[in-house]
Amino acid sequence: MDSTLELTSKGVRDAKLMRQFRKDLDIKFDVAFVSDFVRCQQTADVVVNKKAPRFDMKELRPNCTPEEAFIAMHKAFPELAASDKAPETSVYICTHNPLIQAIAGTVWFGFNPDVNNFSHGTMLRIDTHELPPEKHPLHWIIRPGLVEHMYESDLVESATQLVEHLGRASKARIVDPLIASLQRAVGRRFKKQGEAYTTTGRIWPAFDEASRFRTAFGRVSSKSYDAGVAHVAGALGVNPAPVYAGVTEAAKLNLKRQPPGHERTAVDLESEIDATTQERIAAIESDGVAKGLTAAAIATAIRQQFREWAGGRALTIAEAEVSRAFHQGGADVARIVNQEGGGHLVEKAWDGEPDACDEICMPNIEDGWIPEDILFQSGDSEPPGHPNCRCSLSYRTVGQSEEARR
Repeated sequence: MDSTLELTSKGVRDAKLMRQFRKDLDIKFDVAFVSDFVRCQQTADVVVNKKAPRFDMKELRPNCTPEEAFIAMHKAFPELAASDKAPETSVYICTHNPLIQAIAGTVWFGFNPDVNNFSHGTMLRIDTHELPPEKHPLHWIIRPGLVEHMYESDLVESATQLVEHLGRASKARIVDPLIASLQRAVGRRFKKQGEAYTTTGRIWPAFDEASRFRTAFGRVSSKSYDAGVAHVAGALGVNPAPVYAGVTEAAKLNLKRQPPGHERTAVDLESEIDATTQERIAAIESDGVAKGLTAAAIATAIRQQFREWAGGRALTIAEAEVSRAFHQGGADVARIVNQEGGGHLVEKAWDGEPDACDEICMPNIEDGWIPEDILFQSGDSEPPGHPNCRCSLSYRTVGQSEEARR
């Protein structure tokens, strides 16, 4: 109960290890609740991302109860009780034994509050909202000693793969909703085009539908770009502000304005989609004539294609556009870091999924780490390398050790 005790030199080193572990998993906290004792304050100073709002609380002292802690946290940060925001909120709690045992046992009954599962510096992640039955609420629990072993050992390839998997999952939580949103917009446009073709024989949708599509594309593209900026800025430990230098808030809110450095527009996408659609319609018509089908049968086949395109083809387009914007944002951060460092400061590596294609992505993966401003074997600077490409990029600064990168 001595509130003035400071971290030992080992405690400081352990806190830095846990900060590196957090950053490697790309974890950013939305809010931090910290005991008002000095040693917890010092721990949070090291571990927590600086932009997270932080509340120092007497209710997180060692002799407090989970009920006192939860009531105080909800009062300090009312968003925790908002059903529409709570599932998306990443909460950091820094406290002491025995309270941490009691809190863990309250959040997930798999912990027995009477049994000590925690040594100094231990960190655990528990998910608390709307988990399906097959999902486990405890994602991991890890001590600084194990983290140190992971970073020093050459015999923990499986642990490295786990970190990479969690990194991909973190990205997916951001990117997948954007893909779904754009897929709906593209699918809706295909359906409208099918209706237009049925009545007029032309695929051009009404102006209001085109405008709606362009607004959706601008919104999703901008959010994807911003997510890419934040992702790589966090990985490199830099401030993303220079990427947006000179861009006013009014311009950022104008959905018709593309993000800086991201010059692709909805009109560009529309032109590409419609050109391909016209080619495919012409092929269906030609094939139908060759088979002796009636005009009505050919029209039915074309309308069926529009219905199918509203699903699979719309998803392919959405994945490609979100990936393009996301990686463009990250590339802009890396380029600026390179420029500020005099060039050749940042390296990148092509990260493939388990089913990465042999023709394009595998050669890029085999390139390993290359300078940020150099193209991969495929001629691409960043993903996507082809339609349905789910690959990503890792970035690091030159001179950073493999252990530190992991």
